[in-house]
Amino acid sequence: MINNDSLFNKLARHTYDPIEYLNRLFSNVEYDIIDYIDKSNSSKAHIFYHPHCQMKTIGAETATIEFFNKIGFTFDLSDVECCGMAGSFGYKKDFYEISKNIREVLVEQIKNSDLFNKKKTILASGTSCREQIAHDIDNVVYHPIEYLEKILL
Repeated sequence: MINNDSLFNKLARHTYDPIEYLNRLFSNVEYDIIDYIDKSNSSKAHIFYHPHCQMKTIGAETATIEFFNKIGFTFDLSDVECCGMAGSFGYKKDFYEISKNIREVLVEQIKNSDLFNKKKTILASGTSCREQIAHDIDNVVYHPIEYLEKILL
């Protein structure tokens, strides 16, 4: 008989968000992540970051902040618990107004963040989060991995 608890714990110990994995990788080897960053692409060193609500629940949002801090970025971090989309929730007719109201709070927070302009870098780890933000803001909204790809040498 398989002990599901031990199987779950083993799987949990070996499952990472991609940025969390990179943090661990660069902490455990003699590489310096800064050696791999194109400084000309990373001139906007200030990021607004909205972590996915599920990441916030388990405390995984700190990995992205830690990683980008290592390469010289500073953050405005969203304190809105959810973008309002929650998967398909925001698409449903009965919940659209609720979703829209939550989105407006998040977008207002982005617009009021330090140095906001059309060139501000905005990261959001959830697909629905990026879609919600992009609905009201003309900036490109990147997943942290997409933005990392953009600034790599």
